[in-house]
Amino acid sequence: MRGRFFPPWRRFYYGTMTDARTLIFETVGDRISPADVDALVEAFVKLRDEERRRCAKVCRDRMELWRNTALAKSGIPSAREEARARANEAQYLADAIETM
Repeated sequence: MRGRFFPPWRRFYYGTMTDARTLIFETVGDRISPADVDALVEAFVKLRDEERRRCAKVCRDRMELWRNTALAKSGIPSAREEARARANEAQYLADAIETM
């Protein structure tokens, strides 16, 4: 999006542990020790991974909701198709989140 501010940690969220170390060093310089930087990176990675698992679970729960909704069992073909499409979309999102 044009003109939108992306915080510096955004790079870490999608990046690797090396990116996180680089970001921390760029932010705090030599004010903390390399061991402290490693501890921060591990904590951030753990939090990031927990958040990804939580988001994927929400998507999988929505997938099950759409598969078990009344629309999925409806006699109206377009309603069944809508429920199927939304369940597939939720599954796709969960898979994408888990593989980031």
